[in-house]
Amino acid sequence: MELHTRYLGLDLEHPIIPGASPLCDDVDTARQLEDAGAPLIVMSSLFEEELANMPLSRPAGSIAPPVIPADYRKAGVRVDPEDYFDRVYRLKHVLGIPVVASLNGTTPGGWLRYALAMEQAGADAIELNVYKVATELGETSDDVERDMVGMVDTLRNKLAIPIAVKLSPFITALPNLATHLGEAGAEALVMFNRFYQPHIDWPGMTPSRTLRLSEGNELNLRLRWAAILAERVRPNLAVSGGVTSGQDVARAVACGAHAVQVVTPLYLHGPDYLTTLVEQFVRALEAADVHSVQGLRGRLALGQVPQREAYVRANYYRVLRSGKAGNLSASGTD
Repeated sequence: MELHTRYLGLDLEHPIIPGASPLCDDVDTARQLEDAGAPLIVMSSLFEEELANMPLSRPAGSIAPPVIPADYRKAGVRVDPEDYFDRVYRLKHVLGIPVVASLNGTTPGGWLRYALAMEQAGADAIELNVYKVATELGETSDDVERDMVGMVDTLRNKLAIPIAVKLSPFITALPNLATHLGEAGAEALVMFNRFYQPHIDWPGMTPSRTLRLSEGNELNLRLRWAAILAERVRPNLAVSGGVTSGQDVARAVACGAHAVQVVTPLYLHGPDYLTTLVEQFVRALEAADVHSVQGLRGRLALGQVPQREAYVRANYYRVLRSGKAGNLSASGTD
């Protein structure tokens, strides 16, 4: 069975990679992931909110890594960027697999310069996680997308390493944006980041933070858009969110994914579970009489299947028209 794939310009032994999470930041856990077969890891993010107003002890335009003044570092900053760069450096010197660092933000600003420090610390690529909640009445979708493309363009002009963009599913015309991101220099698109919606406490009537792991019912959205974009846009595609088994990985590759990010199964079952996912993936390929990742990739892409309507609006109305009221769940009628 030939499982090799190519993602972000990197040759990987198989497409199953641990996605962005604290699991990939800890050296000992990262070693376990590598021993279990991880071909690449994605670190958790530095956030724009923690970096945008942080003073730097170097001249503007300098290519030296940012240095955070000691007095600022003691002022309650939750994440110390220098610690992050140190982790990148340690991981690169301990592991024999690529390390992808991550930035999370929404605006083209000075905080993007930290990507250069990540590169200088040894990161093999940058994953730019774009999480934008537009709340201003005058802000348009063009404004939001222009900022996203501008961020990639800024990074592409500063970095020598590849850039992946982790996208939101809430884009009006995703294929068009994907095309522009590719033209700006994105080597990969990751579908999708997950929004953590606030819980409204009652009767206190206050919004509160909630955190939950992904669930299998989130996967279909990712598969649909992978299939729509596959073989039509320049960047590689990665699926992230809702992957619970090796068969899910096979589905994602068949829809066009070059890589499949997993986090929740590793949290629930431990780093060694990655080996199980790879074994399940191999069995899924054997069951479908497929002998390589290359032979599987894109078989279910929009341009390859006769049932094109399964990925567009026809699927919506046919499901509702064919469903019997007794078999419909409340969520199925939205």
